[in-house]
Amino acid sequence: GGKRFQWDLAERYVPDVGPAPRQESVVGGIAGPRGKYTRHSLFKCDLCSEDIVGPRFKCLHCEAFNVCIACDRDRLYEEHPWSHIFQIYFEPEESV
Repeated sequence: GGKRFQWDLAERYVPDVGPAPRQESVVGGIAGPRGKYTRHSLFKCDLCSEDIVGPRFKCLHCEAFNVCIACDRDRLYEEHPWSHIFQIYFEPEESV
């Protein structure tokens, strides 16, 4: 017969994917005037700790992770897993 592959002797696979790609803000042109002055009084940004004014970005993968538009643009992809998906709230919420 033929040769058999020996898994226990094989080198472990290590993907060479490099750093995560730099993402641009997901709102780009859609934030415009929509929700620009909305105050989300029940939430503070989890990156800068400021009140969230304008669109609120809630991570759908994490239990409680919200960011403001400035941190979405400037810090989010350096300080949070870039593969996570965010829901954008343009209007304030009545309760958590």
